[in-house]
Amino acid sequence: MSGREDGKTSIIIFRMSGRREVTGLIEGAERYLRDCFRSESAPRAGELAALLGMSAVQLSRAFAESVGMRPSRYLKARQIEFAQRLLTHTRLTTNAIAYRAGFGTRATFFRLFRELARATPRRFAARPRA
Repeated sequence: MSGREDGKTSIIIFRMSGRREVTGLIEGAERYLRDCFRSESAPRAGELAALLGMSAVQLSRAFAESVGMRPSRYLKARQIEFAQRLLTHTRLTTNAIAYRAGFGTRATFFRLFRELARATPRRFAARPRA
């Protein structure tokens, strides 16, 4: 195990195979996403790789082997999940939610939301809750 301090955040990188590696990748990605959501900035796989002390290629391979998807796809899916929580638990407009979730444009937000959530943001927000 090795750690890296970048002045802003401390992320532990696991260089072992198995569950600890997956945990390290996911924990690092989740910390990075929280920072992005706080600053309303778009998460980028290249930035995540740099924070984890890896090249983009190394991160892509590690995610594919450990998590089963590309890091960019994981980040987008988590952005949509965050937007779903905001749609469910706040009265923010869809534009405000798009920016809070780190989408640069409303069009990008709607396109990815429909693709991943299989509904428009408005339909998702209007659906009955269990």
